[in-house]
Amino acid sequence: TTCQRIVCNITSLLDYFAENPESGTISTRSTLLGDSVTVSCNAGFLLLSQQLQATAVCGPDCALSLDNDHLKCRPVDCTFPILKNITFEGIPPPPTPLYSMEFREVWTGACDNGLVIDDVDPTCPWRFNVTCMGQGVADGFNQTCVPSVCPPYTGDPNAMFVYPSGPITFPNMVNVTCRQGYRATGTSSGACSPTNFYFLGCGNVERCTMDPPSETCELVQCGTDFQNGYIGPQERD
Repeated sequence: TTCQRIVCNITSLLDYFAENPESGTISTRSTLLGDSVTVSCNAGFLLLSQQLQATAVCGPDCALSLDNDHLKCRPVDCTFPILKNITFEGIPPPPTPLYSMEFREVWTGACDNGLVIDDVDPTCPWRFNVTCMGQGVADGFNQTCVPSVCPPYTGDPNAMFVYPSGPITFPNMVNVTCRQGYRATGTSSGACSPTNFYFLGCGNVERCTMDPPSETCELVQCGTDFQNGYIGPQERD
């Protein structure tokens, strides 16, 4: 009979770190009985214990004092609450009040139709990105969507705008009537319509446009079709 020293097999653990070098490192001099194995996680990764480092010792049962699941560095999670009037591209609503994403993930969010992000560069007013950072913090999620604002409508010069005369917000309407001496044809209102439909590409776009009222104002013409008489020149004093 030959007695041999107990050895712990850590092949699968070594393979994990070889396949995921960005997650962390594993160090050991040997895996004989009493020897230790230390794993250290890189930024953005944590152990199940939520620690950055752990040490396991080879025991008499040929196993480490911690199982492999507790010695693997996994991406940190970033959580943030569901946002009002915002949808994320390709991400379904979560079953809980919190979204959860992994380290280095980037999600694209967009305001619902008719809304834009409050106080942002108007070249892309309805889209934004959320990035899961190494500290477990979701960067960029805290956005507020507000109604699109259309500039004052300027259309038919012969129309008189009754209400409102200034900017309006989606989906409000502007109503018009004709100036004296003109008559209306068509409808008499137009709506503020946003251009920020879901997930359009960003660029130099208008924040919103105004659907022009279909009403047009035409000059009133007096008819000249008389029977049993005639129209002569009008004498003036």
